[in-house]
Amino acid sequence: MNELSSHEDIQHILDVLDQFRKEGIDEHVPLPQPVVSGDTSSGKSSVLQRLTDIPFPSGENVVTRFPTLISMRREDYDDKRISIESASTRAGGDRMRLKRYRRDLTSLDDYGSIYDEVASMLSPDHESPTGLMRDVLRVDISGPKCSPLCLIDLPGLIQTRRRNITEQDKQMSHDLVEEYLKNPSSIILCVVSATNDYVNQDISDKARKYDPEGVRTMGIITKVDAVQAVQQKGKAWMDLLQNTENGFKLGWCPVVNNIEDVEDASAEEIDDAEREFIDQERFAHLHKSCLGLDALRTRLNLAVHDNNIKALPSIRQQLQIKLSSAQDGLKNLGEGRSDNTSMRAFLVNLSTRFHQKASNALVSYSIGQDAWFDEVTDIRRLRTKVAELNDHFTDAMLVYGAGRRIDKLTNVDPGWSEATEVHRNNTYSHWARDIQLVRRGQALTWVQSEIESMRGSELPGEPIPGIETCLHRQLIVKWEELADEHLKTVSKMCDTFLQHLLRDITGTSNKDVFNGLYAHVK
Repeated sequence: MNELSSHEDIQHILDVLDQFRKEGIDEHVPLPQPVVSGDTSSGKSSVLQRLTDIPFPSGENVVTRFPTLISMRREDYDDKRISIESASTRAGGDRMRLKRYRRDLTSLDDYGSIYDEVASMLSPDHESPTGLMRDVLRVDISGPKCSPLCLIDLPGLIQTRRRNITEQDKQMSHDLVEEYLKNPSSIILCVVSATNDYVNQDISDKARKYDPEGVRTMGIITKVDAVQAVQQKGKAWMDLLQNTENGFKLGWCPVVNNIEDVEDASAEEIDDAEREFIDQERFAHLHKSCLGLDALRTRLNLAVHDNNIKALPSIRQQLQIKLSSAQDGLKNLGEGRSDNTSMRAFLVNLSTRFHQKASNALVSYSIGQDAWFDEVTDIRRLRTKVAELNDHFTDAMLVYGAGRRIDKLTNVDPGWSEATEVHRNNTYSHWARDIQLVRRGQALTWVQSEIESMRGSELPGEPIPGIETCLHRQLIVKWEELADEHLKTVSKMCDTFLQHLLRDITGTSNKDVFNGLYAHVK
């Protein structure tokens, strides 16, 4: 494969995936993409600037505030555009406002001012001037000298709080990076600084967490020419380059970020300094395809292309599943309802089906004629379920209905103890604590006290009018509450049946129709 055909193949697949992303497919199916991740001040922005010529904001106190998608294409014309892909968590009005944002650049040198403008747009209230956001800044670059490339630069992992950096920002940086790393189709570009101990950089742990086998992780070591890195940690990062301990299948690549003690060094000067540095004896045992920015660009293009090719069959399969599900949902919506006549016909059809099934549910002998009622334990058999509740209520009245239970009477229902066991764990069991057990003597004393409290002009031994009614009223004091609880239980079951039936006749795709009908009939 010659260089031209390689670029054409790479660009074609990138274009397909890019179109998927523009159509919002990535919100439903994870798409492959290289994600550049590292701790803050790891040199991530400087590496990207050398790869893309975009002057990313960098510095000791500069924090990348949102993911940046960089899409580069080889075309006969020059074009530089910036747009915003709003986060799905934003409100609809906000999403439309950000979607309309477009800027054409005459020069990449204008990127810094545009970046600040976008940051202001994404956080118009300025409540958190350093806050991180999930919105994606999209940078599209086309030109005859562009190498096809598409990657996402993520905000750096914040390890410690600093001025203007909150604990919420720190947690957000970790959550945001993990959202992208956990995509099994993504290539992880794990950026670490040679000036810091590798084990102390959080990104290494996160890369291992989401890619335990190391099959989709490429390591990038920055600042390898820094005096501190050479003198104090040279052996450590040289061991890392051997890739024996970490075992990243895509390997490691060292790059020079800038020329130490030289401000505003040009890209050509940095390239020359890097070549001079990796020509040293210490790198003699390493293949040139593993060293420097040119090697990184080549290896990255190949890794991304291979990964994209492997991911396409899975993407196609997932899209077919999603399409089939959407078509089924569309089918469940029924015929179009664009005018009053079609709307009326739709509602009449629903009403007919509702009436038929509801009628069958209330007449037990019709249940066998409709397969909808085949599930014996289902709420659909409403008449049967209500009959069961009535039986429970009858038993509950027997067990818990009396205000006083007179013990040791010969006429106690022999089924009482069994009913007590039946209802010990059901919805009426809480009434057990209100049962007042009295013995025969206590009952006679109670009756005698009631008689004495109602005596009037009657002679001793004469019946007192109304005494039976008074005693009965005290014994049935809980009947009304028990009956009210039973009615509420039956009402709740009927409501559950109603929801079940409406969902069945409207279908899972007609949530708005269900909500409207349920609100109307409940």
